[in-house]
Amino acid sequence: MDTDRIVAQFKTVHVGAATPSLWRDAWDASIANQALSYVDAAEVRRYSEGCSAQTEQSQTILATFTLGNWPEQLTAANVDAKLCRVDPASILKALAAYDMALSAIAENERELEEALNAALNNTAAA
Repeated sequence: MDTDRIVAQFKTVHVGAATPSLWRDAWDASIANQALSYVDAAEVRRYSEGCSAQTEQSQTILATFTLGNWPEQLTAANVDAKLCRVDPASILKALAAYDMALSAIAENERELEEALNAALNNTAAA
């Protein structure tokens, strides 16, 4: 096994993820100043369902993000690489767990998109 080559390749691996930030400021302000009393009740209900879906999916995405314990696995593999004790299987397992978490997050975001489209009665975008 060419340890130096594996260590050098592992040092080029950068992981991370960014999920969209969904703001509720306008919704919260409209509730606080009672502006929604001027909006049709059915429309308010749809917007409320959209905000609820956003909150629920955001919490699910945060919980899903560490699925498979990939942060700890990658940290351990990184330490091993710095000590020149590379275990390719450990690195692959960590990356597989990371991939699994990202796939689950992508599915969560797809579900959120569907829920927001349904709440906004925007079936053309689905």
